[in-house]
Amino acid sequence: MGNVTGTSGPAIDATAILGFDPFDPAFRADPYAHYRRLGADAGLHRTGAGLWITSSYEVCERVLRDPGFGHRPESGGVWREPAARNRSFLTLDPPDHTRLRRLVSKAFTARLIERLRPRVEDLVDELLAGRSGEVDLIAALAYPLPVILISELLGVPPEDRDRFKGWSDALARGLDPDFLLPPDQLAERDEARAEFAEYFRELVARRRAAPRGPCQPHSPTRRPTCSARSSRCRTGATR
Repeated sequence: MGNVTGTSGPAIDATAILGFDPFDPAFRADPYAHYRRLGADAGLHRTGAGLWITSSYEVCERVLRDPGFGHRPESGGVWREPAARNRSFLTLDPPDHTRLRRLVSKAFTARLIERLRPRVEDLVDELLAGRSGEVDLIAALAYPLPVILISELLGVPPEDRDRFKGWSDALARGLDPDFLLPPDQLAERDEARAEFAEYFRELVARRRAAPRGPCQPHSPTRRPTCSARSSRCRTGATR
């Protein structure tokens, strides 16, 4: 299955774009042989479609830090160009990315992240409670933990967590390049994106109408407390 139907236009040859066919049954049965070959030759290689690939950490770091590289060519290349309002923060280039990152980084300083430690520890204990023997840690811990924590940080009520997870699933799958996604997944991603945005517009409106203060996520054993006159929160143990 080397050809993938694009969002518009003729089928696209995944091998020409990536340098290998991720849909080839032989590749799916054992992708590690190809990964080992990439690892053995860790230079920078250009594929038939003009994309550059490498398995070198040093090369990746240099590229990611070089302002001469960006997320996508101005012409769009093999990517579908989304509407301006649908561009993800993850796919923006400076100066738009720089402006948004500066705003977001204020909520994720080392000190603020450290204050999340008690809640994260509580969640890990809750998610692993009662489990024994062989456990799929991706399904049991690695996936639900960030979903729960992020939903709490964003103020998503517990009763809406399943909806949040569904949107997150569709949007995460949609991070793959469009030429690797079948039409049904593209439609699911775009629908999730629209519903996700509408949900948070309504949530922001409710929070503005009834501010609650910038608290940390709560847990049954640690209660967040806030001052109406201060942006500071502290977490105290319940009795």
